[in-house]
Amino acid sequence: MALADSKARRTVVTPSDIILGSSSPKSAPDLLGNNKILYRSRASFLAGLFPDELIVQEKSITVVYNSLFASHDETMPIKDIGRVVSENTAFFTTLRFLGKNPSHEMHITGLWNKSASFCKELIEGLLLISEEKQNVAIRSAEAAEALLAGDHSEAFESNHMLHSETNSPINSHR
Repeated sequence: MALADSKARRTVVTPSDIILGSSSPKSAPDLLGNNKILYRSRASFLAGLFPDELIVQEKSITVVYNSLFASHDETMPIKDIGRVVSENTAFFTTLRFLGKNPSHEMHITGLWNKSASFCKELIEGLLLISEEKQNVAIRSAEAAEALLAGDHSEAFESNHMLHSETNSPINSHR
């Protein structure tokens, strides 16, 4: 019975949903449900005949490069992004995603200015959230090491700092 229930809940992808030249269908469900799409923006057709697309997800960003007969995509995890640089013109913006590794860079050209500024702010917010989670994990690991070493006062201070940061008014929306 459980097998029948799981088949009934699956999203069926039909051949009309598949984008030619793409490796994954347009409406393919996120099977794990842990990297949901937050924002999707397509470049203007005025900037190119086959506009590229930027997909911002919770844990990664994807740029889909379209051409006449094929398309390919590049994905970069949020934790690997070093900087987001925007180059503005009168109507369009180019966003460059510079990785922490200097050889890893992605870009998308032809985004409308308003859409590009929203994408940049969203990605920078995701960067701040991921850095905050890493800092909390480091502090909790330091507290655990202090407890194992037998220094209970240092563990108490680290744990107290951790709880005071997570209960601050800035983080109260969680």
